[in-house]
Amino acid sequence: MNNGNRKDLRYSASMLNADNVYVEIDIGVRMRGNIIDISAGGLAFKITGDDDGLRHLDRLRDYAMVIVIDSLRIVAGVQKVWGFFRDLKPGQMYLSGVSFDDVSNDDRLKLYSVIERIRDISLAGS
Repeated sequence: MNNGNRKDLRYSASMLNADNVYVEIDIGVRMRGNIIDISAGGLAFKITGDDDGLRHLDRLRDYAMVIVIDSLRIVAGVQKVWGFFRDLKPGQMYLSGVSFDDVSNDDRLKLYSVIERIRDISLAGS
């Protein structure tokens, strides 16, 4: 139970166009992953790619990402909360949840507007 804390409410990104909802991560290797769900406090994503790059990402605790939703680009410093691998031959899938650690005020407003849009879509569909 979230006791009314909207920061903890997670919304599925599946109702948005998957081609336009993703994260970009550059840790010496550029990676792109699909957003699974998002809240004001963080998000979960899945990424398929090179084993070495994914293992390096898994070892990081703090890193930066760009959240892309349609034409919006939100830069966020994040902190890994959880992560695990799922083998998919021929590649691997890495799933992870991060909390937002450093987001500018302008980007935080963009994030809130996206979350409100997702919330409105999910409420309209219920």
